[in-house]
Amino acid sequence: MQDAWVTRLKAGDEGALREVVEAYSERITSVVSGLMNDRDAVDDVVAETFTKAFFRIRNFHGDAGLYTWLYRVAINGAKNAGLLAVRILAAHHDPQLAARLDNYRRSLSDKVHEGISVLKQQHTNTFDH
Repeated sequence: MQDAWVTRLKAGDEGALREVVEAYSERITSVVSGLMNDRDAVDDVVAETFTKAFFRIRNFHGDAGLYTWLYRVAINGAKNAGLLAVRILAAHHDPQLAARLDNYRRSLSDKVHEGISVLKQQHTNTFDH
């Protein structure tokens, strides 16, 4: 099944993305939750993982399984989010910088959630017809 998903994802098939999200989102969420305490940040990293998978699938060479690749993307996303948190803590010495970083994170989160909503709506429209 993974090979079929990869082929479909490489062809830009959003239906394959929905299937991959349904198949792996709980496992990826569990992995990321083990690394981060903030549920909103976990949700952001998980959404980002699947978004990156869709747009970067051409970088997947099949050396490992699809889940293993998603796992690595999720781990790297959690690490990057952690680094951002460190930067935010450092920014407490500069309130203006902290405010800009917070606005950036909110904007990014909104865009990710908006993208997921669009995909969900497309998924609903596909199966309603």
